Amino acid sequence: MPKCVCGAYYAQDQYLSRHEKKCSEVLKRARDAFEAAQNDALPESTTWRSHRAWRPTWKVIDMLPEEPPPPPPSPPPPPSLLPPDINHEDPRSLQPELPTITTKELKIPADSFGISRIYPAIPTPVLPVGDINPLFRLPHVALSSPLFLPRRISDIIHPYPNLSSWRFAYHHWMGSKSKSLEDRDALQDLITRPDFHASNLVGVDFRQLDKKLEETPLPWQDHHNGWKESTLTIGIPSGVKQTQAAKKAAAVAARIAATTETLPDGPVEIDVEGHHFEILGFWHRSITHIIISVFGHNTDLKDFHFHPFEKWYKRPGSDNPPERVYDELYTTQAFLDADAKIQSLPHEPCCNLPRAIAALMFASDSTNVAQFGQAKLWPGYMYIGNQSKYVHTKPQSRAAHHIAFIPLLPATIQEFGASAPLLAHCQRELFHTAWEKLLDRDFLEAYEHRLVIKCMDGIVRRIYPRIFVYSADYPEKVLIATIRNMGGCPCPRCLVAIGDLGLLSHKQDRTCRTDNVQVDSEDRQKKITTARKIIYHDGYVVNSEKVEDILKGESLVPTKNVFLPLAQFGFNLFLMLAVDLMHEFELGVWKAVFAHLVRILRAADPTLVHELNQHFQLVPIFGKSTIRRFSANCAIPCFEGLLPSPHNEQLLDLLYTLAAWHAVAKFRLHTESSLKILNKFTTWLGKALHVFQIVTCAAYETKEMEQEYTAHGRAEARQQSRQEPSATHPVAASSTTGRRRQTFNLKRYKVHALGDYVSTIRRMGSTDSYSTQISELEHRHVKVRYQHTNKNQATSQIVNMDVWEAELTRMAQELVANGVDVPGFKETVSGDTEEEIMIATHVSVTKEQRYWNTLYLGLWLAYNTSDPAFSDFLLRLQSHLRDRLADHLRPLVPAAAMTPDKLEFYFREDCIYEHSTIHFHFTTYDMQRDQDLINPSTDKCNILVSLGHPSDPSINPHPFGYACVLGIYHVQLEHRFSCDPIRFDFLWVRWYSYHDAWGGGDGTRRLDPLQFVPGHSSDAIGFLNPTHVIWGCHIIPAYDDGTTTELLGASIARDPDGDYKYYYANSRYIGHGVGHAPGSHTEAEPSLYELDETDKDEDLEALERLDDEREDEELDVDALAGEYDEDMPEGETVEEIEGQYEEY
Repeated sequence: MPKCVCGAYYAQDQYLSRHEKKCSEVLKRARDAFEAAQNDALPESTTWRSHRAWRPTWKVIDMLPEEPPPPPPSPPPPPSLLPPDINHEDPRSLQPELPTITTKELKIPADSFGISRIYPAIPTPVLPVGDINPLFRLPHVALSSPLFLPRRISDIIHPYPNLSSWRFAYHHWMGSKSKSLEDRDALQDLITRPDFHASNLVGVDFRQLDKKLEETPLPWQDHHNGWKESTLTIGIPSGVKQTQAAKKAAAVAARIAATTETLPDGPVEIDVEGHHFEILGFWHRSITHIIISVFGHNTDLKDFHFHPFEKWYKRPGSDNPPERVYDELYTTQAFLDADAKIQSLPHEPCCNLPRAIAALMFASDSTNVAQFGQAKLWPGYMYIGNQSKYVHTKPQSRAAHHIAFIPLLPATIQEFGASAPLLAHCQRELFHTAWEKLLDRDFLEAYEHRLVIKCMDGIVRRIYPRIFVYSADYPEKVLIATIRNMGGCPCPRCLVAIGDLGLLSHKQDRTCRTDNVQVDSEDRQKKITTARKIIYHDGYVVNSEKVEDILKGESLVPTKNVFLPLAQFGFNLFLMLAVDLMHEFELGVWKAVFAHLVRILRAADPTLVHELNQHFQLVPIFGKSTIRRFSANCAIPCFEGLLPSPHNEQLLDLLYTLAAWHAVAKFRLHTESSLKILNKFTTWLGKALHVFQIVTCAAYETKEMEQEYTAHGRAEARQQSRQEPSATHPVAASSTTGRRRQTFNLKRYKVHALGDYVSTIRRMGSTDSYSTQISELEHRHVKVRYQHTNKNQATSQIVNMDVWEAELTRMAQELVANGVDVPGFKETVSGDTEEEIMIATHVSVTKEQRYWNTLYLGLWLAYNTSDPAFSDFLLRLQSHLRDRLADHLRPLVPAAAMTPDKLEFYFREDCIYEHSTIHFHFTTYDMQRDQDLINPSTDKCNILVSLGHPSDPSINPHPFGYACVLGIYHVQLEHRFSCDPIRFDFLWVRWYSYHDAWGGGDGTRRLDPLQFVPGHSSDAIGFLNPTHVIWGCHIIPAYDDGTTTELLGASIARDPDGDYKYYYANSRYIGHGVGHAPGSHTEAEPSLYELDETDKDEDLEALERLDDEREDEELDVDALAGEYDEDMPEGETVEEIEGQYEEY
């Protein structure tokens, strides 16, 4: 009877084979064998070309991510005291809790990547080995599935009458939201399951079941999952000044009210100044309810970090001192400082429970939800920073907690004759009134005293909510900070003047960021209180001169900030407002630069825009996506040569600096070294933007583009129609005046914000943790739900869908934990699965050997005799395979038997087998596993290999090699040393060579130039062991240099129209990759990022000439607030500019 290695017996081999594919013991042994092979010493590679020395890249260089080693043993903790005020227990029995052990810091040794951790205190719980709670995830403990108390299936799926009806409802709400082939297949799979009974759906009223889901099925859940509908009341100032008689009457009424005893059962008046205006339908959730639900009953708690720690990096084998690592929020100094504060708080009476922080990260943004129309929603989200960013940033993880739908001002507010300043004031009041509902009394109480929660891991903790981040675009940032949109001091973090927004990288700019930060002082509050009294009691309008005299100097607004009560606990409102890479750079600075470059091309020659479009259309695709917006990634080759010198060189410098800054700012893991590089790139970017503005832009008279001209025409037509209602066909002013002149404006907040990235990353971690892109992706859920409403009171229906989906997800998790299969349910399962073992390997090629992928060498070579790529094909292949066979047999066969004349081998059946794709798995710089797919029949055919010796440029000035994959094959070799054939995978490649005529990298601010090796060279085409490949590479043609047919004759190895003369490797190498092992890459010269006397500005002479020629103009603050406003020169001398470029 067939038997598995785990001891299980099976009647037939087919059942045993099916079992072995999932058997944990079989998979464990496979992994152990893989790890043993990985640790074997790799013999020196044989060089089949004398000048190309290989460095092994997978077994030595590519390292697998690993858990940190366990902390040292510590004495058992004393028993904890359980407070009597826990009122949200779940059906599971309470287990013994363990307190925080306050002792000296705990250092965890470095792993193979050189990453070590320092905990300020020993994490809890500290249990003996073997007694660790299986639900609690220590830094070195990987949990499997969550633990649920076994219950009957009927109790789990209540109120559904049977499992078939529950699965049907789960498919409807949790499956695809659109009709697609995948959705059809999923439905077919559901209804054809043997345990699905269609008869169980007869008579089931699913609409009533949806309503029952909103009830409270479990003790810890609030009604409707915590969602409530409230009415918001704001005060609208009258704008009418009171007479002396009215003031006296109001004073008398106030005195009477103060001496009159109010009735106890009378209605409670709303403490809102001005005319009360109600906004109905504000849907929101209790933040404290979400915290209790997440920490107490969410299975994702296994991924939470309750104890912050410092992460340090020291490159293995290096003498450099360790440097701090910045990635996750719970490794930042802000989290460590907040944790130290709560640990030092006085103990509550009779309580010694462990304390932890609930790190709150908010985000909100209004979005259009209708495909056609103006329907908008303003959702607010909350994320938990204790959870890894690699989880909470993914929409499919459902880690975003929807907390509110902030209402917009209704059209009925126009009954008050609201002007634009009054409408802006009312919108600010509405926003902060909504947040006042969210930051309710329960939240403020929890913020000060704690929430006592029995967490999902069985430990009772005191959880202190702390707000760390609020991600928002600029219009919403000014709402939160209660400052004016593009006012005199438009930055929510510092008091920079609007005229100084363009001084990025100047001394003055750096000084302002450090010395003139935004502070919520008593003087500031006094000004706001005084202004509100003038508006609401004295009857002045919100933009009256009397109000402006008080507030305009610091760009304040007469709105009480709802976040200010948290300041007594050390909360800084302005530090909460994080940088926004998507809106500030990708849709801000870069979009503005790109738009003006198009204007410059139109001004130089309208046909240049068409040539630019052609270049972008020819850019090859790269990555997992087949469609990519290349305008943000591949601009350098596309713009090269379109403008004459010296503007072409200045433009390429700017584009390279923009690309380099963006890449480093978007790092998912930073060290002090990478922040130093970002610091330098910020300096370079500030100078490059100034040169572009003063030199390149000044050389061309640019005007509006067609879209801008049309948009201005429509705006002017609307303005004229409002001024002249009787006009039936208003004519836009721009239609008669023509296109207006358009200049490049550096005085934008988004340019100024680029200088805050280094300090923000040091304080909050890498930008991918709090980018607004996360909330923009979450908008998809809201938009999909909106499409499933009847568009009448859609918000309430969206809220209902949120409740239903949350309940169905909870049920699915519990069903899976109890062994019930749930079609369509995806859960991260830790363990040695077959997929994980495959990802752990470096190369993945199919084992297919069928007639359709078989190439008989004799016929195939005879058919391609005239192709120059097939010259000496068989001899080269035999030489390549002989070297690899010798390496394979070296441990088994004496060296004397492996001479070329004795090491004979044969191609089994005289054929090789072709494959369409090959996968390369590798470890990224942030210690994650990633995958590249190479397909020779598409543009995804270029690879990067490791060559030479990176520390010795004399051996190879460039440490990487590039190749174009022509084919993917494997062969079965037969030889006399074994009866069984040996399989060898190999790549047929065409080599690129590094073009030394002009260099690449940060020193020259150019991409690395490449060209194909000429076809007459023996190194032009060859074979490659796939294990030498690091990953795929994006190679872009240098369009400006044109094509040639001289490198290789007509062949399947090149395009029919010829090769481009030169190419660019769309990568920049600066080193410092933590996930890349020593020797796997080159480090940039450290002095390159140091500020020295030569690093002033290579274009200062041009700046000096232009500065002398241009006249100083008076700064117009109002003009600077627009998107397309005129640029004003700085009015500085070159001597003043000389010393202004410094690092932050």
